[in-house]
Amino acid sequence: MPIITITDGSSLEIASDQSSPALAHYLQSGLVFVLDRTNAVLTEPENKKISDIDPGSFPVSMSPATSTSFAVSSATVSVKPGFEASVDLLSGDKASDFAKSLGLDISPLPSWVGFGFAAELESGPSGTVGDFTFGLVSGGEIKISNYCRVAGTDLFRDALQRAMSGLTLPHDFDDLRALPQGHICRVEGQASLKFTASVQYSLLNNTLATAPFEILSSALTVKAQSGPKFQVTVEHSNTHQLTIAALGNNRFRLSVSLGAEADIEESFDFSIGVSGNIGSTDALQFLMEHVSAVPDKDLAQIRHVLSGQEQSELRDQIRTVVQGATKGGVSASLHDALKQSQENEYLFIYDVDLNALDTLSTPAVQSALKGDFTHVTALGSSLAGVKEVKSISTLTLTKTHTLTLHLLGLLNFTDVSTFMKKAKVAHLGDTNEIVLAATDIKIVQNTVNPDHLRKVLTKSAMITTGAASSSKNPDFKFQMVFFLKKAGVNDSDLRQICNSLGFVSSPFADVAKTLLQAPSMHRPDVFVDLSLSLDKNLSIEIFKSPTSGKFRSSDDFVIAGQKAMAAILANDPDNADRLPLFSVGLDFWKEVREQGSAANIQRILTDHGFKALASWSDFITIDWWAQAMGKMAAALASGSSLMEAEKEVLKESEAGFDVPWAVLATSSLLPGPSQVTANFTTSGA
Repeated sequence: MPIITITDGSSLEIASDQSSPALAHYLQSGLVFVLDRTNAVLTEPENKKISDIDPGSFPVSMSPATSTSFAVSSATVSVKPGFEASVDLLSGDKASDFAKSLGLDISPLPSWVGFGFAAELESGPSGTVGDFTFGLVSGGEIKISNYCRVAGTDLFRDALQRAMSGLTLPHDFDDLRALPQGHICRVEGQASLKFTASVQYSLLNNTLATAPFEILSSALTVKAQSGPKFQVTVEHSNTHQLTIAALGNNRFRLSVSLGAEADIEESFDFSIGVSGNIGSTDALQFLMEHVSAVPDKDLAQIRHVLSGQEQSELRDQIRTVVQGATKGGVSASLHDALKQSQENEYLFIYDVDLNALDTLSTPAVQSALKGDFTHVTALGSSLAGVKEVKSISTLTLTKTHTLTLHLLGLLNFTDVSTFMKKAKVAHLGDTNEIVLAATDIKIVQNTVNPDHLRKVLTKSAMITTGAASSSKNPDFKFQMVFFLKKAGVNDSDLRQICNSLGFVSSPFADVAKTLLQAPSMHRPDVFVDLSLSLDKNLSIEIFKSPTSGKFRSSDDFVIAGQKAMAAILANDPDNADRLPLFSVGLDFWKEVREQGSAANIQRILTDHGFKALASWSDFITIDWWAQAMGKMAAALASGSSLMEAEKEVLKESEAGFDVPWAVLATSSLLPGPSQVTANFTTSGA
């Protein structure tokens, strides 16, 4: 029977126990590892007790005497001269780290003696490594090790022989059964590992009207917020370790960790379900459960009206959009969890009892030995014979990400199902924003045009603010939002973002300011998001001053618009010539308004010294908003219909939606500290 031998070619020869079946049924010939004759670390302590040996002298390296290879499944393991093998003695801190990687809490802490060797994993006749073990990839170097627990009174030579004899490859259940009780085997190498993880989201529904309306349908019941937990399937290609401890009676502890040389910055792929599903849930059902307060009723109505093909297409569209919108949050959670896992020295740890496995858990554990932990990590302790000890999902759930669902036009429908029959589904680039729009909106390949969306969101929030203020409607929550992503942002744009963040007292203003003061070369992409959450009371306060108790006029809204634009453009030398317009009095403002056409407005502004080309569009934008808001305030004051006033919002207005003046101006009308929530992130630096 093939054996493993360590020799120095002279006085030292330590051989594995011939009776061990652990690795012998794979080896075609013995393995001989030669120790440097000048290295006395092994020759001196071989007959000493473990307690008399200095663990600081280890590990001790050696190399194979000749080339040897053996087959496992459709793969070939090649051991060649020049590859490293080693003997190690783990005690103290090294033993503590080793126990930690297995989630073992042992007191007093034992010592371990280990033996391992490196080899090259090559594809077999089929050109693949097949189901070799642990998802290890062909062409890479792997390391196979075994450790046995030792007492201080054990002789070092005997302990090393046990470690060599217990060496195994965890290819299948028979290999696990061959691992002696108390031994720990480890396989390390470049592997493609599959597993599942969960990421927590807070889903906010931004319910808006896109057309004038007065009374909200009593049949329209929408959830304001929910907390979906996404289970994602991850494929991570990196250096991984699989460590298996034999606990006795066919019970084992499996620990998966990142290798010491692993680079967590390497890319990983993930998916949220397949074939129109999100996890194990139908994507259409998922959406209804998180939007409608009566999801079963609305889902039944949708399925009654839409054909099977239409439902399938809608499910696929929803799944694609949700995955696109959650990609950033999922990636961030996985990255942080992998980084923490590297510090913790494990990705996940499971106890497996081979005697207790059933028809569901048996293939799940068999797949795990091949590197596919998908079912084990998804089902965990619910699998017979499997107990979850530690999991990366605990780490991926530590942060809750926000997913905003803009329901554009929903308030114009009688119920959610009617809205869904006509809604288009899209996401906003690589942000965490999803759009369902029953209105004409520019969508290409499930992605909405950001410039058009900013315009639609602003106008929709204006109409909704008016309707929410009406005594005829119940209280409900919605948002006025602004978003902007700039690639290679210049000084002018970044200063305006910084000013906007400062206007709403966001701590991100300092972050933007620091970036502004840094050299502009190779500046990263920036993303800014401003959100003003509103309800009935706040909507009323926008139109009716809580201080005076009087309804506002268009003059009040002009002043608020001027104030917002002046703040945004402050200290921006590239736009200094636009600022004078925002300090003119109301008399001149009204005189300009009376000019009517854009050409006449541009002429009078030029005649009065306003040289900026953007001044006429600045005026038209602010004045359009102020007059529309003023007319809605007047309708609310008189108790008359809001329909005609809301129609003013829909008048054509193309410019001015690339800066957050509407959010800033609206928020400035509310008492107290700013109620705008801001976010500012950078990428691609």
